[in-house]
Amino acid sequence: MTDRLSVYCNFSGWHHKLNTTVRYGGCSIYVLVPTLMTEAEIVAITVAADDLDRDVATKCTKLEEKIQSLWDQYMGNGVTTTHFLKSVSRLYGPSDNMTAYLVVGLSGE
Repeated sequence: MTDRLSVYCNFSGWHHKLNTTVRYGGCSIYVLVPTLMTEAEIVAITVAADDLDRDVATKCTKLEEKIQSLWDQYMGNGVTTTHFLKSVSRLYGPSDNMTAYLVVGLSGE
């Protein structure tokens, strides 16, 4: 099995965090500059510590692991294309306990 290296750029997340810190704009330069300086120090420490892994919610990590496992089985001819697609659709689809009238498009509205 080959190692996979994923690189993600999460600029929108970084901007959201920064906007939250400075109260969504309208702040003075005296608030913005120290905030940016603090962020630059944090980034420098993070890069120096080689701690560049992104924070991912546990739910997303488990979903990605399940999909990766299914993909590996599919690529190894362990499962058919139909089984692979149905399994992935179950992971992304609505839960089994939902009734048809709650699913968008089937409610008649």
